[in-house]
Amino acid sequence: MSIKKNQCQFYIEKNVKPVYAKLNKAELFNSYEWMRRKLFEYNLGIPIRTFDNASLLEFGPSTGDNSLIFAHWGSKLSLIEPVEDFISCIDEYFTKHSLTENLNLVKCSTFENFETDDKFDFVIAEGFIFHTGQPAFWLPRLSSFSKKDGFVVISHLETVGFFIELLHSKCLQFFQSHYDKEPIALSKKMFYAKWSKVNHARNFDAWAYDNLIYPTLDAYLLNSLVDFQEIMSECGMLMWSSWPSVSNFTDVTWIKKTTIDVKDVIMRNRSNFLRLLPSMLVGKYIDVNEKINEVGESLFSSLTSHIKSLAVPIETLQSDYIEKVQNEHNKIGDILQLCVPYFNETVLATLWQEIDECLGYLSNGNIDSVIKLFNGNGPLSEYWGSPNFYSVWHCYDQTNIAKL
Repeated sequence: MSIKKNQCQFYIEKNVKPVYAKLNKAELFNSYEWMRRKLFEYNLGIPIRTFDNASLLEFGPSTGDNSLIFAHWGSKLSLIEPVEDFISCIDEYFTKHSLTENLNLVKCSTFENFETDDKFDFVIAEGFIFHTGQPAFWLPRLSSFSKKDGFVVISHLETVGFFIELLHSKCLQFFQSHYDKEPIALSKKMFYAKWSKVNHARNFDAWAYDNLIYPTLDAYLLNSLVDFQEIMSECGMLMWSSWPSVSNFTDVTWIKKTTIDVKDVIMRNRSNFLRLLPSMLVGKYIDVNEKINEVGESLFSSLTSHIKSLAVPIETLQSDYIEKVQNEHNKIGDILQLCVPYFNETVLATLWQEIDECLGYLSNGNIDSVIKLFNGNGPLSEYWGSPNFYSVWHCYDQTNIAKL
């Protein structure tokens, strides 16, 4: 039984619609459309007019909020959704907004089982794809549905950016299991004040079930953009854009140079990604100095190991284990001091200290102090990191591509 199927069963049993903005009023629709427009046009560099009359294959559309916007932009949609109850929401949505002519196909199927000989201008997989296995499986499969010159758009849990959300989940699960608390009520006590500061499209209960309560956060589900590049290059695809952005702003090669060197592109993207690591921990820009060129790989490796050591079954988080996690945490703080100018004066230093305190409170079973941290005035009550990492991949003409 696949992890994705288990997740679907959870949604059905709990009657959870993980992304359901209820876009039935014009002001809600317009607000949501602008949010999506900003993501694609300004953050990811894809003009909205590109979607007009484009063939678009979307996996896991849930209730169809995002699909509705693609249709509004003029795309012809094929939607593959494994939860049958969600398909009725899609039909209702598209009928209400008079966009049923933009639906070419709505099929109840998992990502793993769907088959077609058709190729598409856009292939979209947001928010779930990492549940279907390792990137070596799902990246080539997504790419196989793309036309030449098409785009594949992915969002995944970026390991480093996911640290704060992972801490949310583990705190909730730890105290829920130790004190036998009702999970939604405890979630609200711990995180509602922080959650309410963000302009969410869905309600708190759906967010809590999807992000905190359902135990999907095993270490192998956490991936990193840098691991995708070689896999995608073998599929004939290069990164077009990402958010957070790892675009290369230092490429000054002669514009008339016709060959794209894949190895060079991958190396430069990786270097830019490493410079982003301190910023992704917070979800706010953090300056780095040139030391990042020396310690970046070590920082990335240490952070990945540290975060995955927290993404373990809740019964593993006993006092002696948490103490080891804290020791890792403090060692990484030493690396951050090397590459972040005036580190002790930054919000990252305060965040790092609060995370250390939170781990200590977990070790001691001090639920009141953890609640106070997430409801106080410090970084843990304000920042989320950069958990949802978007990347766009372009299926290039291979004629002028220098292979790896």
